[in-house]
Amino acid sequence: MRRSRARVTRGLGDEKGMTHMGWLEGDVALISGAGSGLGRALVDRFVAEGARVVAFDKSPERVAAVEDSHDGTVLGVAGDVTVAGDNERAVARALSAFGRLDTFIGEPDCLTTEPAWWTRPWRP
Repeated sequence: MRRSRARVTRGLGDEKGMTHMGWLEGDVALISGAGSGLGRALVDRFVAEGARVVAFDKSPERVAAVEDSHDGTVLGVAGDVTVAGDNERAVARALSAFGRLDTFIGEPDCLTTEPAWWTRPWRP
């Protein structure tokens, strides 16, 4: 009798280009620069994989467009990653709306701000 071996692939795709939807199920991510380009692509992918996302961008119009395109799984927050108060507000909104924050994807500019918000643990 031959035993089958189940193969678990955790990632964006296997060697045949197949995706494995749902590997971020239940996670909450905060993604800056989410209004366009790579940030927007990350929002779309995280949602497709089952995550809820806080889309953080300077443009209120782009934030609203991202939020509207994902029907309840994306919370848009307009703000500037170089302003510590805007970052704190985005994290507070994530915790208020979703009760947790698992992943942060930020632009390098966010690391040039006052380090206190970066090093302090975030708790609801």
